[in-house]
Amino acid sequence: MRTKQVLIVVTALAVVIAGGAGGWWWTHRDRGQAQTDPAPQVTGKPTKIGPDGGTVDNGDVTIVIPAGAVPSGETVTVLSVESIGAHDGEIFGRPIGVEHSQPLAKPATLRWKAGALTARQRASAVLTRWDPDSRMWKVAGPQLTVDGDVLTATVSEFSFWDWAASASQWTGQIAGKRVDAPHCNGKPLPGWVRGVVDPDEDLSAAALRVCFEPDRDDIVTARVANNRSFTQRLTLTPKDAAWAWTWAGREEFGPKAVIYRTAHDVFDSDTSYLLPPTHEVAVGIGRPAGAGSQMQTATGVVDFRTVLTDAVAYVFDQIPVGGSDNPLINALLQALFECGGKQALDRPERKVDAIVRAVVQAVTGCAAEIVRPDSEFGARLESLEQQIIRSNPGATAQTIARGDRLIHQLAQACKILAYADLLFYLSDQLAETLVGPLMFSVRGDGKPQKLGEWKPSCTDRDTDSNRLYRNLALQDTFADKNKELWQFSQWRSSARTAIEPMKTCPAEYLLKFADYLPGDWGDPKAARVVADEIRRLAGYAAVPSGDQLRRLGACSAACTVTGQVWFDHPAWGHSLLFTTLPNEVGVGEAYITVIDGAGKVRWQHRAGYWYRLAPNSPARDNTGHIFLNYDPGRLNGVIILNPSPAGFDTYQTLPAPGDYAQRFYSASVVDTNHDGRFEIDSALNDCEPDCAGGTIHHTSYQWNGTDYIGH
Repeated sequence: MRTKQVLIVVTALAVVIAGGAGGWWWTHRDRGQAQTDPAPQVTGKPTKIGPDGGTVDNGDVTIVIPAGAVPSGETVTVLSVESIGAHDGEIFGRPIGVEHSQPLAKPATLRWKAGALTARQRASAVLTRWDPDSRMWKVAGPQLTVDGDVLTATVSEFSFWDWAASASQWTGQIAGKRVDAPHCNGKPLPGWVRGVVDPDEDLSAAALRVCFEPDRDDIVTARVANNRSFTQRLTLTPKDAAWAWTWAGREEFGPKAVIYRTAHDVFDSDTSYLLPPTHEVAVGIGRPAGAGSQMQTATGVVDFRTVLTDAVAYVFDQIPVGGSDNPLINALLQALFECGGKQALDRPERKVDAIVRAVVQAVTGCAAEIVRPDSEFGARLESLEQQIIRSNPGATAQTIARGDRLIHQLAQACKILAYADLLFYLSDQLAETLVGPLMFSVRGDGKPQKLGEWKPSCTDRDTDSNRLYRNLALQDTFADKNKELWQFSQWRSSARTAIEPMKTCPAEYLLKFADYLPGDWGDPKAARVVADEIRRLAGYAAVPSGDQLRRLGACSAACTVTGQVWFDHPAWGHSLLFTTLPNEVGVGEAYITVIDGAGKVRWQHRAGYWYRLAPNSPARDNTGHIFLNYDPGRLNGVIILNPSPAGFDTYQTLPAPGDYAQRFYSASVVDTNHDGRFEIDSALNDCEPDCAGGTIHHTSYQWNGTDYIGH
């Protein structure tokens, strides 16, 4: 498809040239030479500067030649030149001439007073150098710098130097060089949009002038004015982005309108849109498909396609006659499609001037062959002409003759196109480096997945955590950034729907995944709600709260859950152990409660008026035992619960209701050899001669398969 498109445009270029080449050539052949720029006119006496350097002030322009720039025994001649001023839609400064027989050892500095220019004009001004052969002011390599109302450049070569800028924004529009900013209605953009980047917000000379407004179906309309005298092409990124729609602007007629309509048909795609020079279009930017914050950026580029379009338009500017409505043009299009396209495609895209020259060479070569009847493509053209004549019985002999003459005048038109050179293109291209980026962006929240439509790995917790978060937390329901996720009333019910795909995962994985989430998400409180629902999905009860605790008998006064452990019990199945403490110390007792997957109490222990009671972290080792820490107000105690068919084996570690003293009071849970099997470090004070001055004796108790044995 790409080959076909490029070939068609190469064809279009030739068609345009053929359409009016003869008219232009015969009209201009006796003029002697093409129209030129105003030449520098030397006035006054020249000034000589030697090796010591010096400064010459010619009023609007000053040259500074540093000491040591001029070789010993040599001089540099500085020529005073008349000011040029406005010319054909542009403004020139006062040129200055520099003559020297030997290269300068140091660059000279040129400074122009440009207070009469606007800030936009100074920003877009380019340094030019007089080319006596073409009699044109051509864009030079060095760039101008702007310091207030002064334009500065450094040069090392002999020439006449000057700056050139657009006459004005309004004059540019009359001359077809600049446009006004587009107008939008100012209404709020769709809710998914978080911000837009407008490159011309503070710069009327920006290459793209853009404004934004809402459209139906959650689409953002970007009205884009190409504020340049050359064609640009908007490219949309990222790769999966696409225009929602495109609009080519107000309908126009005439040769140029045909060119741009054809170029749109050939080059536009879901991510590319042509911007004719000084013309306003509009594109629709829809909500991105992927959830999360995304940036869609449209960038103005110049490439082979835009140069072809401009080359065709440039020729039409020079040619007053028509011909684009001649049916034989179709024959020319197809012949050039087969001949010229390959040459154009074989040339890599390079700098602008090289691209233009490559296009001209390709078309010229094909034109020379097509007008030879004995050539392959000459015969092909004749065959195509006959087919078109037969399919257009209303075509007159005059129309046919006119079309034939246009085709044979192609070679002359190609010579005219080559003469056009690249100044109209390169001057604006260099100016872009001074006026900012050629792009605009829309940043916003992408369209989320349907809740619950994602696929878990059931093996990789990190991957599943990310997938679940994107499916759940990035829903539009939770777009209000002023609230934490857990504060939304829909959070738990949405979480229940979002985790549905995980019902195929093993229960063991679900438990580990639920434990993993609070530490992985940035909002642990919201993650704990999701984790509860995951455990519920696996058949485990959720942690009770509020009045549920009272109904379960887990509180004798208002209390709080201080920790929980999910495990599989040999008799009760999926089970939850949780510990509670009263909200105020001393008004109630601590409790240890176990409920099954249905929320039924299976085991409960009333502890004392303790200050602390919670599972150890981690709560279980590789034996499957559950370890709890408690503190009645002085020392830490350890409770060990081993799930058994009768309930729990406690190994004499569970204090009697209301008491605290037991086997492992004044002890802690450790894993000294890091084998995943916990030991109990018992630290007992012998209180000899008294407890304050007693010795702490440590004993390590290790599991031997039936009990914890001291070592």
